[in-house]
Amino acid sequence: MQRPKVNQNKFFIGYRKHSIVCPSTKGPVVLFSIILPTNTADVKVMLPLIEMIQKIDGLKVEYLATDLGYFDTNDQRESLMTHDVAVVTEIKKNAVIPQHCDSNGKLECKKGHPLVFVGIDKDTSEV
Repeated sequence: MQRPKVNQNKFFIGYRKHSIVCPSTKGPVVLFSIILPTNTADVKVMLPLIEMIQKIDGLKVEYLATDLGYFDTNDQRESLMTHDVAVVTEIKKNAVIPQHCDSNGKLECKKGHPLVFVGIDKDTSEV
């Protein structure tokens, strides 16, 4: 059983805001937000947010960085195949970096050269 949070009672009604934020030289800029009931799972929000991005004329988004709460394999595939947006997350601070990566977690070949992402073949889903 989850213990009640401070200043929260059984009649508390809340909402959660999900925002798309873009970096800029002056700091983060919120492009738009949607507000949903707290019982809406994050994973159900990702595709609607990506579809909203697609409606902004002149804006091309190649990837969307999210936390793991938004990850769903089928939605990630649809995001990439239908909307050309790759959904990624940062590496956890306590993650063990594989031997074939540099200290920043970037892939390297056996000779220590960085591997460069050039795209994904949508027919085979291969990098």
